[in-house]
Amino acid sequence: MIRVISLKNLRRSDRNVRITKIETDIGSLAADILARGLLQNLVVIPARGDRAKYDVIGGGRRLAALNLLASQGHIDGEFPVPCVVRDAAEAEECSLAENVQRVEMHPADAFQAFAALVAQGKSVEDIAKRFGLPQRVVNQRLKLGRLSPRLLEEYRNGKITLEHCEAFTLTDDHGMQESVYDALSRSYSLYPHHIRQHLTTERVPVSSKLGMFVLDAYTKAGHPLTTDLFAEDGRYLDDRQAVISIAEGRLQAECERLVQEEGWAWATPLLEYDYAAIAATRRVVPDTVPELTDEQEARRLALVIEHNTILSQYRPDLTAGRPGGGPALPFLDGDTGDSTTDDADSGAEWEDHCPVCDVPLSSDADSRFHPYCSAECHADAGDEFVDSDDDQSTIAPVQSQEIPQADLDRMSALKREISEIDLLTEPVHSASLKARSGCWVLIGADGNLDVRAGYARDREVTAGQDASTGVPASARHGQTGEKRFYSAALARDLAAHRTQAFQIALAGCPSHALTYLLYTLWAKLDPSCCARSASTISGHPALVSHSITPMNNTAAALALAAIRKRLSAQLAQGEMQSDLDLYLAIHRLSEQDRGELLAYLVALTVAVDLREHGSGHDEVVEYIGGVTGADPAQWWRPTAADFFGRVSKDYIMSNIQVLGRGATLLAGKKKAQMMPLLDKWFASPEDIRQADFGPAANSNTPLPPEVVSSIKCWLPVGMSFTCDNVVENVTPDQRSTAA
Repeated sequence: MIRVISLKNLRRSDRNVRITKIETDIGSLAADILARGLLQNLVVIPARGDRAKYDVIGGGRRLAALNLLASQGHIDGEFPVPCVVRDAAEAEECSLAENVQRVEMHPADAFQAFAALVAQGKSVEDIAKRFGLPQRVVNQRLKLGRLSPRLLEEYRNGKITLEHCEAFTLTDDHGMQESVYDALSRSYSLYPHHIRQHLTTERVPVSSKLGMFVLDAYTKAGHPLTTDLFAEDGRYLDDRQAVISIAEGRLQAECERLVQEEGWAWATPLLEYDYAAIAATRRVVPDTVPELTDEQEARRLALVIEHNTILSQYRPDLTAGRPGGGPALPFLDGDTGDSTTDDADSGAEWEDHCPVCDVPLSSDADSRFHPYCSAECHADAGDEFVDSDDDQSTIAPVQSQEIPQADLDRMSALKREISEIDLLTEPVHSASLKARSGCWVLIGADGNLDVRAGYARDREVTAGQDASTGVPASARHGQTGEKRFYSAALARDLAAHRTQAFQIALAGCPSHALTYLLYTLWAKLDPSCCARSASTISGHPALVSHSITPMNNTAAALALAAIRKRLSAQLAQGEMQSDLDLYLAIHRLSEQDRGELLAYLVALTVAVDLREHGSGHDEVVEYIGGVTGADPAQWWRPTAADFFGRVSKDYIMSNIQVLGRGATLLAGKKKAQMMPLLDKWFASPEDIRQADFGPAANSNTPLPPEVVSSIKCWLPVGMSFTCDNVVENVTPDQRSTAA
């Protein structure tokens, strides 16, 4: 029997079988009842000793929600509640049936139901209010509701978990979701973190140093940003090219300030730390290195101890062996530590680097209490703390714990105060020393500018002038005024293509490869020699970086790979089971084959700059490139994406006179209209017709062969190789086939 009973006459029965979590999420239920009314009757029995009262045996949570609404003033005690009245003898049975015979809705159904409400025109705020949920929770459910129907069905069938679904919400593209699902399923690596990695490959995490470095400018420019609603710090910058452009612009601006305002001879931006490039320069000893007073040292140490004491409560492994931290770990103990530096002259006493995060330190003593190591710059520290010797006990990495905001704020304040003290010890370089050395400008681990000042590009620059002539080192190597036709990124990209063309040419000329090898070894090993070399002959292949085209897929890269394949086949003719087998295989090669192998390996170590673009003119490289026939035009052609679109229209019009009437035609167009034509003409000049350059009497005839050849050979300023000083003919027997 159904009766309407006033709320004031209802009370929870102690015979209600639901005892656990009866108050769970009452606020959300109350909001739902306020928005839509009571959708399900309560089950009651007459109360003993009071005919006006009823005990609720089914619907205890609904009763609690109604009482909450009454306490908030939304309803009063006279609120009518529809109830099913049962006999007291069947109280437990009815209560049990109501709770047991209930089938919970699958979460996937709930997700889609929330999405349907939005499709009906309801706002997130309205839905959150009606269901008594935080807006973030509503947004999460809406995101899940927009998953691919196929993935939701897999979730319903138990083939994937809720955590998998949450990871897939990083994109709304159903095709991409399903593609990643299929790929990871086939490789048996369908884990949430792998899903996130695949979906964010081309995105930049805001929490990364690059993301922090550009975040403000990126958001102000209105570029797209994705938020992972299921991660605490899961924001991503979607436009990677915009991120790179903003970062390079900011780094370049700082370089220009260092040169123009502070008087450094040069300043070079680096998006990532380049060990080969920095190792090719040498630190110069500053004029003075101020020291802290005893009082300042004591104050700094006290601040560091307080910082490390806080951090050690949550990550004792990051403060091990430091004041305020835990016991020292093996690699930080005494002289046995594996301290690393990023300079060629690591023996300088005035600087060291933190063995954990590589932040420069002002003295060796600072490495005992360097405070900047934290979870942000130490994501992989655990592997470094494990002793690789099986006979030694291992030290397991400590799991990170969430640090309360109050402690994070206090540590940040301590770091700022320590930084202010450290600024007092900044090395001082005189104007004359700055005029003979420069700076590397990088992005620090904290997302701020990291300027490494006081580096010399040539060995004799440290001493100032050549001992025999008294001529400044820059003049000795023919360095001219800086010619900056391109942005730093474009210059680096063109230099990468130029490097590959040089490598191909040198790999085909064993005689010059041998000469350059001997020259390089002499320049590096003879202490009295002041020559320089572009080779990284220490045994590492020269790295070529590029921001547009993957350098491992260029025509030159494929040609080098073909050479390697041919040489590898010669070496692998016999069984190789030891180092001696490899040595003997090389030794048994003919003189010609060994020459080709030498040329190829030496070529791989050489990285050349873009000629006369903000750097010295390397006469040795230019000479070798000229006499060996290194021709970047053979391996790279300019396109709108990787060249024309990245230089000004004025530059284009000043340097493409090789097009003849075509240049006149382009002059009247906007830059965006020029790009498709430049792409087409420079990619296939033999297909150009006279009419393409404007009205012509012989409109259907192709361009003259000499014009076609000139367009095919055209290169941007600084790309070609020259050997003006010495003329040498390389005979066919001196050069082997490169392909």
